[in-house]
Amino acid sequence: MDDSGRKKVVAFLVLTFAFSTPFYFLIISAGTVNVAGGLYVAAIMWCPGVAALLTRLFFQRNLRGIGWRWGRRVTRSRGTSSLSLLASACMALCGRPA
Repeated sequence: MDDSGRKKVVAFLVLTFAFSTPFYFLIISAGTVNVAGGLYVAAIMWCPGVAALLTRLFFQRNLRGIGWRWGRRVTRSRGTSSLSLLASACMALCGRPA
């Protein structure tokens, strides 16, 4: 790994640590992960994603290359995967029929 790659990895790790530390502190001081209805745990899960976006913006000044483009040829497969995800979420939330 070249020097710029190491800088990116270190920046990502530092940002992830900086974003997640307050939530870990709040959870540890409360003595349970259910504090604030589990909102702190959800915030911890977002920390690496936010750190990745900020690292990308800092070093490359854009968000290109992340893979958020929809594309023309994959519309059907993405639609199918989105519908299957929605169906499984509905089954999980609504429960199985008796």
